Amino acid sequence: MDRKGQTVRGGQGDLLREFFADFILNTTLEGILVVDSHFRTIYFNRRFQEMWDLPSELLEQENGNERLAFELSMVQNPKEVRKKIEYLILHPELTSHDELRLRDGRIFSRYSVPINRAGEYIGRVWYFRDITPIFHSYNRILDLHSREMLKEKRNSLHDMVAAVVHHLNNQLFAISGSLEVARMHLQGQDIRNCLESLEAASAAIARTSSFTDKMVSCLGSGWLNRQQVNAMEFLEDIRAAMLEYLPDGTELEVVADENLKISCDWHLMKECMKGLIFNSIEALDRHDGRITISCGRDDGSCRASDRANFDSNGNKSYLFLEVQDDGPGIPPDIQGRIFDPFFTTKDFGRGLGLAILLGVVNAHNGFVDVRSPCRGPIDKDRPGTCITIYLPDGEQP
Repeated sequence: MDRKGQTVRGGQGDLLREFFADFILNTTLEGILVVDSHFRTIYFNRRFQEMWDLPSELLEQENGNERLAFELSMVQNPKEVRKKIEYLILHPELTSHDELRLRDGRIFSRYSVPINRAGEYIGRVWYFRDITPIFHSYNRILDLHSREMLKEKRNSLHDMVAAVVHHLNNQLFAISGSLEVARMHLQGQDIRNCLESLEAASAAIARTSSFTDKMVSCLGSGWLNRQQVNAMEFLEDIRAAMLEYLPDGTELEVVADENLKISCDWHLMKECMKGLIFNSIEALDRHDGRITISCGRDDGSCRASDRANFDSNGNKSYLFLEVQDDGPGIPPDIQGRIFDPFFTTKDFGRGLGLAILLGVVNAHNGFVDVRSPCRGPIDKDRPGTCITIYLPDGEQP
């Protein structure tokens, strides 16, 4: 098949195969561009040309430089887009997904996957989808709601929906791309690489399933496997699992009554506690510091409003799980948003950790208290953060 999708080899079987392949590629919603290892144009479908409104003479040229220059003239941030392409050229093993905002207001989702033959990189496939209607539909839905009702949470809701759409779109493109590459390998009777592409599609499906499970946890839904566990053994198990992640000079201390038992879904709660410890490690940023994880019976020091909500559920006795560090603390202006799904101050990460923690604790009929600063005037530069999980006492009479 040449760049326009025309047949270049003989045989009725080949003709029929090429006809169906060309039909599929030119009726898909995605614009498809295939380049070789030198970024020369190998193939494009009709949808790709329509989306970019590319002149035919540019697409006829094998050298993709003038085509790329034309495309860059249409996007809002050409320098960043070019930089991303150059990075992928230097790192051909990577897959990529991002969004392009065009000067005319359209938004394209762009997914790219390398093509390998017998373990050797031979080119790259780019998939483009116009997702402008998704964003416009979302904005229309927001306009139907009262501005007063959405005033405080509008930004959080926008970030959450955009992140969900972005993540699911990413996985759908990964599945679609892997299946398309598998089809290309199958046409070439390259069974080994075809199976590898199918495994990549299966892995993307598993990631999507894991993501939806996390979203259910954020809502405080799902089934709990409650068990009575020894508090000291529970925390020591967490400590042992985290030791390999501690930087030199950082201590992880356990404080708990050896006879105290706590009723919870120990697997979920263990993951929540590990997430809090990871946050403390990142906050310390490889400086010497101390992280303390503890468990005990509440002495009535939890906030009155939360305690009243807890008592309304018929709970009169509480246990707590706590993670405290002597790091820089949480800035006051973001403390009200740290449990919002997809809110993060990190360069990497989805911002789901604390949202999942809150959902899991709510499912246990518990609540979470955050204190930062928590160390008083000991060290103004390292005021510390203390996050406490309050749970019903499973041993209460």
